[in-house]
Amino acid sequence: EWGYDFAIELPPGQTFGSTSIMKALRDHYEGTKYDMTQGPASGPFGDPARFDPADNSAIFPHDYVTATQANDGGRFERAISIFRCSYSFVSQPALFHTTDNTQEKDYLNTPPAFWTAQYAPHSASYVLIFPQADHIPPSLATGSLHQVDSISQYWAHALVGNWAARFYLIAQPLVVEVRDDVDKQTRADFRDLLLRNKTPNQNELATFADAAAAAAVDRWWKLFWDLCARVKDGQRLDDRGAEKLNPTRIFYRASWLQQTGFFFNPQQGAHMNLFTNIPSQYYDLLNPRLQLALAFLAGMLFTIILLRCCCGCRAA
Repeated sequence: EWGYDFAIELPPGQTFGSTSIMKALRDHYEGTKYDMTQGPASGPFGDPARFDPADNSAIFPHDYVTATQANDGGRFERAISIFRCSYSFVSQPALFHTTDNTQEKDYLNTPPAFWTAQYAPHSASYVLIFPQADHIPPSLATGSLHQVDSISQYWAHALVGNWAARFYLIAQPLVVEVRDDVDKQTRADFRDLLLRNKTPNQNELATFADAAAAAAVDRWWKLFWDLCARVKDGQRLDDRGAEKLNPTRIFYRASWLQQTGFFFNPQQGAHMNLFTNIPSQYYDLLNPRLQLALAFLAGMLFTIILLRCCCGCRAA
């Protein structure tokens, strides 16, 4: 269950490239029994984040757990693409490979590089940095966790990731579309560079990395503002060109509604106490006819008491 008997190494069943590693780094065990976008812990919209156990008495003074209770009393699965990831990378050695757009073998010399992404990989695009270059892109060398800025790659990714997390299963496909397109565009542009110049110098590599990283940050900021308009307040806007606003209502997953006691009990009828969880043995007390009879009896009792009080006052 915990993997103590796993082999130290296994032969791969297929060839792995940098994109395969990136895909693995972005994983939340989707499609397995450990899928972190499913179950009550993921909330109504499949958020895969599981925050670190801690004493939260300062936040919830009347409903808190201690650090000991949180650490020793239970545990969530740990995601591969974890919410507090600062950066991830895939190192790529110098490679010789052939192009696939010519009949003759056209060899390209790919210089050693790092595919780098700041913030959690599932909400980040990978851009290139080169050991030969005399600097790294400003978007990767600028920023602070204490203040948002529009230059750093980290904040563009983090804002998208946090906004999308609220409606994860609805918003994440929109994120993936842009994320993968940015990755694909970076690869295509890098390939074009190598086709034009099979041995780019350090200045050309640095210039390429700067431009690719800046373009990626720009795309992610546009994505953030796009998500703000498209996914919010329990709705998804699918046709922004429509003359009349007609959003798709999100509501909640049926499984989550079942887990939270949303649906009426058959014996309960169209009545529900929204503030407490009522044990099933008390459902009969919520029957509307029984409640009406009890209200009538209570009214009669109150009237009798009131009349006796009035008669007593007159006698005095």
